[in-house]
Amino acid sequence: MPSPLKNRLLVVLCLLGSLLSLPQQLHGESQPPLIAFQVPDSRATFPLSINEAATVTGYYINNSGVSSGFVRYEDGQIITFDVPGSVATIPVSINTAGDITGYYNLPSNTQPSYDIPQGFVRTPEGKITTFGNPVTTASASSLWAQPVAINVAGEIIGNYPDVALASFVFLRSAAGVVLTFSLSLGAHYSTVATGLNAGGAIVGYASSQSLNLAEGFLWSGQGPPPNPGGGFTPITVAGSTGTFPTGINAEGTIVGCYAAGGLYHYFVRARDGVVKTLYIPGTVPNCIAAFTPGFIAVVPQPIIVNDQGTIIGYTTNAAQIATAFIRLEDGVVTTFNYPGSKETIPTSINNCDVITGYYSQGSEIVGFIREP
Repeated sequence: MPSPLKNRLLVVLCLLGSLLSLPQQLHGESQPPLIAFQVPDSRATFPLSINEAATVTGYYINNSGVSSGFVRYEDGQIITFDVPGSVATIPVSINTAGDITGYYNLPSNTQPSYDIPQGFVRTPEGKITTFGNPVTTASASSLWAQPVAINVAGEIIGNYPDVALASFVFLRSAAGVVLTFSLSLGAHYSTVATGLNAGGAIVGYASSQSLNLAEGFLWSGQGPPPNPGGGFTPITVAGSTGTFPTGINAEGTIVGCYAAGGLYHYFVRARDGVVKTLYIPGTVPNCIAAFTPGFIAVVPQPIIVNDQGTIIGYTTNAAQIATAFIRLEDGVVTTFNYPGSKETIPTSINNCDVITGYYSQGSEIVGFIREP
């Protein structure tokens, strides 16, 4: 858990960043609430993660339909990259140091043919290390791996999907040591990791029946998984038919959604275990990961929280437009959309409350950055 001193230093750094922009504002030049950007020669740009330096990573789709990774720096410079030998490269998370994790697809020779996702980590200097499922089995999916997040310590969490949809979770240390666990019972039910904090705590959900009936979990990062005494805590919203945590911050605040009455609802769980429903205007999207053989779509999450307690997410309004929201720690909620867009999807927020995401206008998908 970060110390109060570290939290104060972080606030000072954020304030310094704001002060640096004052001269431009004093000269009468107002900053737009949303700064749009696209990777050159792309038809769709999907930012998925932003760090404290306002460096953004994600993927873009070029005019030939190929997905590649990108990094956008605070000054607007964009570089692109691919994992050698891949048919698609999808970065999903960047940490404070600028290390990036994600997955890349390898072509498959199996029938039916599925692209094979494997993990990678990329240093700020551009060095790429790849990794996959270390479990040796007869399964064609024994090398599949989909990272979800990387924290300040360089730890990576993710999922090992399977053709039978019986996924399990991995935690990879900065040194490359991998732990795995599953909390599900039965060969065809999954355990899915969705969030990781600075201290190594993991949240996600698991099912021994349909994933619609899943129960959330928190692993504190203490003790070897999946030992029940190894720091596992079940998370269930009272009266729900399924609870799906999607994010956790350094203080232990957890956000997610739950199913009840045929609808989904957002919740926030404080460190002391008290759970409250978040009442946000609009309809909450389905929180369950989308499954296809060998693939688990867990990013972008519909709701996440930063270390300052600011929560972002999106809902769908009466006009069927996905609308973004920001909820401050004091409970004040603000909604926003890129003007004229069909959807505005926030995907990541750093600890200075700078948000990234994407919006769509017609067939065009464009990235954005929103400053506080």
